[in-house]
Amino acid sequence: MTRERPISAAPPATPPVRRRMRFLAMACAVVALVIAAFALDGSRSALAEHPADCAVNDLGVLGGEPGSDLQADGRWTTEDCDSRFRAGSDAHTYRFEIAEAGRIRIGLASAGADAYLYLLAGDGSRIADNDDGAAGRDARIERDLEPGAYLVEATTLGGRRDGPADFSLSIERLSCDVIDLGPLAAGADLTASGTWTIDTCGSRIVAAHPAYNYTFVLPEPGRVRIDLESENGDAVLSLASPTRGVIGANDDGGDGRNARIEQYLPAGPYVIEATTYLRRDLQPIGADFTLVVHLVDEPAAQQDFQLKIEEIFAPGEVVAGQPFRVDYRVGNIGAGELPEGARLFVYVVGPQRIFNRTAVIDAAPDIWQPGVSYHSGPATATAASTAVRAVTPFGVVFREPGPAWLFAAVVAFAESEDEDEDFGEEIAWHGLWQNVMVLSGLTYDPVEGLTFDPVTVSVDGAEYRVAAVLDADDDADEGAAADADEDTDADGDADADGDSDADEDADEDADEDVTTSVSLASDPDAEVAPTLGALATFAAGVRAHVLDGIFDRDAIAALPLDAEPAPAGIAGASVRELLAAFGEAYAATVTASGLADVIAGGGAIDPRAVEDLTLDAAAAASARYAAIAASWRDLLDRVEAGEALTLAEAFAVQVQLTYAEGILAPAVSAGEIVRAARSAEFGWWDPGVRAMIRDLSGQVDCLAGAAGLRAALGLAGVADAGALLALDAELRAALPVHALATDSAICAALGADAANWRFLRALSIHESAELQALFAFDSVPSPEVEPPPPDPSPVPLRVLARLGDHGRVELGVELAGGEQRLPRVRSLSADAEVGRWKVSSDVEVDGGVIGQIRVRRLADGRVELGFRSAAGERIVPDIRYLPADPTAGVWFRSSEIVVPPPPAPSE
Repeated sequence: MTRERPISAAPPATPPVRRRMRFLAMACAVVALVIAAFALDGSRSALAEHPADCAVNDLGVLGGEPGSDLQADGRWTTEDCDSRFRAGSDAHTYRFEIAEAGRIRIGLASAGADAYLYLLAGDGSRIADNDDGAAGRDARIERDLEPGAYLVEATTLGGRRDGPADFSLSIERLSCDVIDLGPLAAGADLTASGTWTIDTCGSRIVAAHPAYNYTFVLPEPGRVRIDLESENGDAVLSLASPTRGVIGANDDGGDGRNARIEQYLPAGPYVIEATTYLRRDLQPIGADFTLVVHLVDEPAAQQDFQLKIEEIFAPGEVVAGQPFRVDYRVGNIGAGELPEGARLFVYVVGPQRIFNRTAVIDAAPDIWQPGVSYHSGPATATAASTAVRAVTPFGVVFREPGPAWLFAAVVAFAESEDEDEDFGEEIAWHGLWQNVMVLSGLTYDPVEGLTFDPVTVSVDGAEYRVAAVLDADDDADEGAAADADEDTDADGDADADGDSDADEDADEDADEDVTTSVSLASDPDAEVAPTLGALATFAAGVRAHVLDGIFDRDAIAALPLDAEPAPAGIAGASVRELLAAFGEAYAATVTASGLADVIAGGGAIDPRAVEDLTLDAAAAASARYAAIAASWRDLLDRVEAGEALTLAEAFAVQVQLTYAEGILAPAVSAGEIVRAARSAEFGWWDPGVRAMIRDLSGQVDCLAGAAGLRAALGLAGVADAGALLALDAELRAALPVHALATDSAICAALGADAANWRFLRALSIHESAELQALFAFDSVPSPEVEPPPPDPSPVPLRVLARLGDHGRVELGVELAGGEQRLPRVRSLSADAEVGRWKVSSDVEVDGGVIGQIRVRRLADGRVELGFRSAAGERIVPDIRYLPADPTAGVWFRSSEIVVPPPPAPSE
């Protein structure tokens, strides 16, 4: 390898050179620290017995010079002494001595057997062993050893079954010198290069991995970046200090599989270990690497761009097999712009082969500007972030229950110099983790949810007694008894601690099965048909696990009980029935708001009017829940008085619970959010309000949007669904919480069949044809988000207007996804001439001008909005009138218009 600054004898030292040599001496001490961490004294095992008639071959004393070695050849005959550690394997034992401490490599090679090697201290205590640490099946041990006598046992892994085999043993003193790179200074990187091979000295931490050690001196405190790059190796870095030990380690922190450590370091000496993730024999024949140590210019670096995932948001608990939504916020928190031609995307990964990513986003002058952040949804929005079409939420599905995680990251690449490559060199990467618990599909404990004490239910006029109990396996009981006998001492006494270990083992090992019994209350011995048994079991399961404690469920406990009851109007719990019920209620509430008339007349919607609509929807949901809750209280009173729960009542409770938790609860939550925002000091950006929005966002576990609402309105038979969909687009733009409440209800409806099926499966009655027909199991595919159109494309936008100080009207545009653009000249004065059009300054998108906002005052006090494209085309929105008395400070929006893209630059 290349040693650019090798350790060499120093000339008569001037004071600076003497200081450097003192630094170097301290740096070399770091290697001793690493050696001490794996010192011999603390790693010995108990003494191994060696038969007295088995010879120990003395190899003598290993020389002190690097390259000195001891050699021995031998043969396993199948009739040799047994190994101390591997019964049935031939073994030969060798003794050697070391006069000087150093790095020692012991190798055992055989062409005819699978070599296995043991290193022991002179007293026979075991120090280390190895299999396959060298090439192929050969063994190798490499360690720093102190002066003294040692034993080596040369044996095999496969025993005597492979027959006789020859072997060779070698013991070699290595030269693993620390390479001095010298002092680090600004503008003068320290560099080195080398090759990892099977003969390279092993890592001081994991000897099976080839490694090189380097020292450098940092004269003044500073931020240091260390890069270890290899085209065909998997680079791993460690950084150590003589006073603090190992202070940094990294794998894959650079581009691809390259490693990077970047830290602020005090002045002093440091040691770098440059190693590889792969063991010697798993490496390529030779893996070249380069090492660069760089002193970062922090003021200059702070003027560069810095992409970060600022937040990731997903539900803390999800259900296996059910899709859920992952939101995030990403931004450029640095002070510089991305390089021209740069490309990036955001991705999410997780266990169970989870991988998803956004479309590739090209850097442009009007996006990824310094200090700008973009959110994928309301849950991760802040007062300073905005939305763009390319930053979209992810849909994720875990298939297996248990602890899981998600990792969202942004990665950026420089412009590729190769026309055949989409990406150039990686220039930025950052990500965040979030833990997720994946439930098995039961929303209750998997044992408690399957069992219940005897209850009385009624099916077709006949009463049945139903119970589900746990049975321990009989064999486990017998094993427990046998274990108990073995746990008594010679006198027949139990354990001194008075505990029965056998009982504990039996509890842990017993196979617990659930036995469900169904019998006629009037004739317990009569046989019950399986069909009736399944129906009775369902009713009993609802009685025990739904009706009992129904008001303590999280979603139900949050609902108000003081509203005036109103009929719920829900007859079934299937996907279609729930979507239809939601669509009918949605159409009724939105139609009653009168907002359709506003946009029909071209008027812009006041966001506070959408807040009022949300409060009306919450009130209607509360009234429906009040009626449902009253029926539950009445039913509980009758059941607790001894009346049997009927199958029809049980089904009604299950239907009502699904409706209340999935459809009504989100509407009530949205109303509470509106009330909280109106009373909070910071309105919608109050921390408490943001937390409530996040909670509601967590219930949106699918990507429904307009497609889901279209399905709901269609199933409800709404005549003019198209007009309501157009109105919904305006409502979503004006108030994101409206979108959350709508999507949460649609997602709950889409998941209803799966949730009900899991409940039946928990009771082991999911194969009942009668119950499947009762629930009318159906499925409606989850609507998928339409991908953004390819660039260049027309620009969809809305014109914004809000009343400011002194009667002035401020103007802007909102792009698809919510990103707002405010032109430099953007105000209409209070005394502007009536009927005369005014225009803003240029509106820019993707680095080009798309046009100007047009605005004029009307004689009736309203303000009319419009747009003029860069080509001079006048675009008139359908919704374009700001009312004469708008709420001050609130953005009003036109309907969406489509503006031609910026013209291509002239040649």
